[in-house]
Amino acid sequence: LLTMRLINREVKSKIAITEQDLRQYYEDHQQEFAGEKKYHLRTILIRVSSWQDVEEKEKALRRMGLALEALKAGTPFDEVARQYSEDVTARDGGDLGLFKINELAPEVQETVRWMKDGDVSPVLETSQGYQVLMLDEVRSLPGKTLDQARIEIQERLYRDRVEKKYRAWLDTLRKRSYIKIVR
Repeated sequence: LLTMRLINREVKSKIAITEQDLRQYYEDHQQEFAGEKKYHLRTILIRVSSWQDVEEKEKALRRMGLALEALKAGTPFDEVARQYSEDVTARDGGDLGLFKINELAPEVQETVRWMKDGDVSPVLETSQGYQVLMLDEVRSLPGKTLDQARIEIQERLYRDRVEKKYRAWLDTLRKRSYIKIVR
């Protein structure tokens, strides 16, 4: 308790964050508070392990071909996913949910990045097996204004400044200290 009180008196009590500091941080870190895109994806997955033989892989590709034919015939994606997909999301029509692009596997990122709403990807060979994705929609989520980000910025600035002041204070204490090692 005494140590905490000393740190509070010598370090934390001497830190002030001004409105100008908040504005400057917000402007310098605009990308952190900007809006972001999220991709709503659906999937059809036919599981194939890397250790399975060629015959099993061909069987999985034929099954994926049937799913693609159903899609081309106009069957809604969610119905095709329920019928053919081996993923746990099959019962929900293959609905994977919303993702930021950097949350996706690298092989999926490149495909999804160029898709438009309603597009269906070509067959992708992933670590889980053969997969087809559908981009339901791209949502652009709004960014945070300075007022919305104010508390978060204050906490970051305060934490950073406490750390710097604390280190400087410890360095000062070390320089003023006299230590003699006796053997």
